[in-house]
Amino acid sequence: MVGIYKPSLPKGQKNILTPMSKNNGQGTMNIGGKDRPFHVNSARQTDKFTEHLGIELDEYWEKMSQLSNGKTLTNKKIMVVFLWSALYAGAILEYRKCDFTYDDVLDWFEAADDDEAEELVKPMTLLSDMLAETKKKLDEEAALLKKA
Repeated sequence: MVGIYKPSLPKGQKNILTPMSKNNGQGTMNIGGKDRPFHVNSARQTDKFTEHLGIELDEYWEKMSQLSNGKTLTNKKIMVVFLWSALYAGAILEYRKCDFTYDDVLDWFEAADDDEAEELVKPMTLLSDMLAETKKKLDEEAALLKKA
């Protein structure tokens, strides 16, 4: 077993995870034969991502932007690390045992067929949607400031 294990939620606390919440970066996906929670754009997710790649936190977005560079092997590595870090963050947030390793996620990623591809991109899609929503809000605020 890998990672921190928090055996249960504190007494009286309810699990706040929702199937796909754009507000907090949480969702679920079916991978490795199970429905698993994931959490993107969180301190835990970015910490695990940067730790695994041996980079500083300030380099996170630089690495993520490389996904659009057309370099297949680089993209695969970044995507798998992103997926693993999102699944790790989701497991810990939901007080679950982290019952998988990076190598497990890599195996699941490589074994996925076209039907499973939609599941594999859920964390990246959610992150993309969150960033688009943030940009939209910032653009709206900038437009209001110009009018003032």
